[in-house]
Amino acid sequence: MRTHAAIPLVIWLAVAPLQLASSKGVVAVGAEVGVASGAAPADRVADVTAGWQVAPDDHIAGLSDAKTLSNPAFVDYDDLLRATPEMKRLRKDGIDPNSAEGIQLTTAGQSRVQRACQSAMNSDGYCSIWQAISHSDGRSVADATATAKRAL
Repeated sequence: MRTHAAIPLVIWLAVAPLQLASSKGVVAVGAEVGVASGAAPADRVADVTAGWQVAPDDHIAGLSDAKTLSNPAFVDYDDLLRATPEMKRLRKDGIDPNSAEGIQLTTAGQSRVQRACQSAMNSDGYCSIWQAISHSDGRSVADATATAKRAL
């Protein structure tokens, strides 16, 4: 009688949402399903992860937990910041951004952008506003820059 060596087999299903962080702080949210056996190379292991891909530092307004997002939008943050009266004054008067006055103006401009994004989020029905956001399934994300700029 011939015997065969047992091959370890692992099957997993993560029903709860899965969060993964990369070295850049990117978070992927979704579910993971996979099968692995002792004989299969690592690149043959099934890894299915779906969901919103965001960096926590890119959050501006609204929901900040990627697992809870339903209708997020993004804005061109640098464009909005440049359009604030504070940043226009900084450039016009040649104020050093690293000086005490420059830091105060920059902080005031950032606060103004955040309030404008909150207003755009509320008026257009978004759940959150981000500087950068994408979805693993490739769906498009609304651009709320124009609405936020009007709120400045």
